[in-house]
Amino acid sequence: GLTQGHCHGDCHGWNARISTSDVGIEQAAFFDFDDGGYGYLAYDLAVFLWARVIRSPVELTAWHAFVAGYRASRSIAPGDERALPLFVAVRHLWLMGEYADRAAEWGSEAVSASWLDRQAEFLRRWEAERLSPALF
Repeated sequence: GLTQGHCHGDCHGWNARISTSDVGIEQAAFFDFDDGGYGYLAYDLAVFLWARVIRSPVELTAWHAFVAGYRASRSIAPGDERALPLFVAVRHLWLMGEYADRAAEWGSEAVSASWLDRQAEFLRRWEAERLSPALF
């Protein structure tokens, strides 16, 4: 029951630039569509949230502005909103796979034991704080 459609796939905030038109209207211009395709809206939104929560300290001001801007044009279905925390974890697993897949290119230090420990800790913390409470 999740909303599906054309997705950017990597909408973490660094793949967009804000430009101002000649009449002063600001508009986001997206680029880097190599992860784009047909998919879940909740995943696309969760990628932006993920990019905020992996930072230390967590910075949610941009997340709230992003969601407010999105809702100014479109609504977010309750089911999509409920799926966001799960898709944050999915995005993080994707990142781990991306790093592992590129180890031959980037070197094994990109997926060192300490790096893997930090990724597993993020997932454990996310599960405890955002996934498990919602399940009960």
